[in-house]
Amino acid sequence: MPSLQLLQLTERGRGLLASRRRTLAVVSGALVAGGALAYARSGRGQRRRGRPEAANDGDDALARNGERLGHNGTDGRLSGTTKRRKSALKSLHFLAAILLKKIGPNGTRYLLGLMLTAVLRTAVGHRLAKVQGFLFKAAFLRRVPTFTRLIIENLILCFLQSAVYQTSKYLTGSLNLRFKKILTDLVHADYFQNMVYYKISHVDHRISNPEQRIASDIPKFCSELSELVQDDLAAVAEGLIYTWRLCSYASPKYMLWILV
Repeated sequence: MPSLQLLQLTERGRGLLASRRRTLAVVSGALVAGGALAYARSGRGQRRRGRPEAANDGDDALARNGERLGHNGTDGRLSGTTKRRKSALKSLHFLAAILLKKIGPNGTRYLLGLMLTAVLRTAVGHRLAKVQGFLFKAAFLRRVPTFTRLIIENLILCFLQSAVYQTSKYLTGSLNLRFKKILTDLVHADYFQNMVYYKISHVDHRISNPEQRIASDIPKFCSELSELVQDDLAAVAEGLIYTWRLCSYASPKYMLWILV
C-alpha cells in the first residue's frame, strides 16, 4: 500500500513538472516573439522619424511633377499636334494651288481620263456583281442557255474591268510624273538662284540634307497625291452611282433621308 501511494505521488509529480515545463516554454516563446516584434516596429519608427522632411519633399516633388506633366505635357502635345496639322494643311493647299496652276493640258487630260476610268470602274463593277448573281441563279435552276450567256458576259466584264484598272494605274502614274516634273523644276529654279544652295547648307541650318529632300520627298509626295486624287474620284463616282440606284428603287425623299 505505501509503495502504491508513493508510485502515484511520483507520477503526479512528473505530470506537474511536465505541465510546468510546457507552460514555461509557451510563455518564453511568447515573450521572445513579442520582443522581436516590438524591436522591429521601433526600428521602422526610427527610420521614419529620421527622414520625415525628405519624404515630404519627395511627395511634393512628385506632386509638382505630376501637375506639370498633366498641364504642360498634355497641352504641349495637343498644341504641337494641332500646329503640325495646320501647317501641313496650309502646305498642302499651297502646293495644290501651284500644281493646278501649272498642270497644263497634259495634266488636264490625265485628270479627265481618271474621272472617266473611275466612272467606268464603278459601272463595270456594279454590272459584274449583278451578272454573277444571275449566274448563280441560272446554275441553281439549271437553265443552260442563260447560264452560257451569263458566263460569256461575265468573262467579257472581267477583261474589261482589268483593262480599266490598268488604264487607271497608267493615268495615275502619268499624273504622278507630271506633278513631280512641276515641283522639281520649281524647286530647282529656286534652289540654284542667288546661291540659295550655299546659304541653306552653310548659313541657314533649318533644312537638313536639302539634296536628299529634293530627291526623295518630292517623288513620295507626288506619288501619294496622285493616288489620293484617284481614290477621291473613285469615291465620288461610286457615291453618284449609289445615289442614282437609290433614286431608281425609291423616291428622292427617301433617298435623301438615307444619305443623311
